[in-house]
Amino acid sequence: MPHPVLDNVTECRALDPSGMTELLTRLPGQFSESVALAAAVGRPKWPSSDLSQIIILGMGGSAIGGDLVRSHLTGTLPLPLQVVRDYRLPHYASPRTLVIASSYSGNTEETLAAVDVAHDRGCPIIALSSGGTLADKARAHDWPLVRLPGGFPPRAALGYSFSSLLLLLSTIGLVADPAPALHELAGFLMSRNNQLAPEIPFEQNPAKQLAAMIKGRIPVIYGAAGAMSVAALRWKGQFCENAKNLAWAGEAPEFNHNEVVGWGLPKNAMDILTAVFLRSADDHPRIARRFEIVRKLFTQQETPVEMIDAAGDNPLQRLFSIIQLGDWTSLYLAFLNGVDPTTITAIHYLKTELGKVGD
Repeated sequence: MPHPVLDNVTECRALDPSGMTELLTRLPGQFSESVALAAAVGRPKWPSSDLSQIIILGMGGSAIGGDLVRSHLTGTLPLPLQVVRDYRLPHYASPRTLVIASSYSGNTEETLAAVDVAHDRGCPIIALSSGGTLADKARAHDWPLVRLPGGFPPRAALGYSFSSLLLLLSTIGLVADPAPALHELAGFLMSRNNQLAPEIPFEQNPAKQLAAMIKGRIPVIYGAAGAMSVAALRWKGQFCENAKNLAWAGEAPEFNHNEVVGWGLPKNAMDILTAVFLRSADDHPRIARRFEIVRKLFTQQETPVEMIDAAGDNPLQRLFSIIQLGDWTSLYLAFLNGVDPTTITAIHYLKTELGKVGD
């Protein structure tokens, strides 16, 4: 039977005046479009042999692309890479530290403060932005600038930020050319939209079904250390921003050494929690065993558990199949919660109040 809310196109459209549905539909194309955006930057003037480490600056939707690149390149990137969500830089940052400042709006105050520190320390800098103060700084200091298309909420521009970062590292000579894989990924995700989009009815749509299971509950999303833990972080952010629904993210196997014991008290909290395990064929074999044991443990105490398996023929596809499912699920959860998935009133209020305070 059709779902009374999620299969009601008119009702869902009324809850989405800013068009988050359309943005999710267009997300796959960002991976292909980014190839041309990064190519327009050209090759930086300093060789990779001059570098000892990489720092990616960013917050929120602009930082998660860096996390995904770091996890995707684990074991292959010849230099250490750190994502910094702060006003400050690590003490080790020096003229041999490549700093990539990622701020979709170009006005993220933490990123702007940190990039000024990087400039003062003589770090080579690349900027990723759709405009704003960061783009102005890039032009003033002659930093390479990847100019991202404007008009998106930062969280809806993940394809641009991830792909641009990956392509920049290739341009510097640190990784192989990812363009073929990005074009392939775009096609793969476009085909998966045919399973998740609004016109696909509830009975055949796994994102709608998962949203209905989570409605009224707080999901705690776990993924294996590496790519799936970053995907869990993305799910948490999307549930909070799109659905205005509190969520948490954790990492396996670490949570087996502490957090798993906390799933019992307080009793009234247990009544509204749901555990979500994100699984991939790329996980360490012992992670799969751990998830099965914890599922049994949680089931015995009547905690709902959802096991989500990644799809795809390679690690990149599996990573973004999980992210895509989480994005669509957060959209449908927004509709079930009766909220606009685009608005982020609390964040705007926070920024306004910070603007009154100054430094």
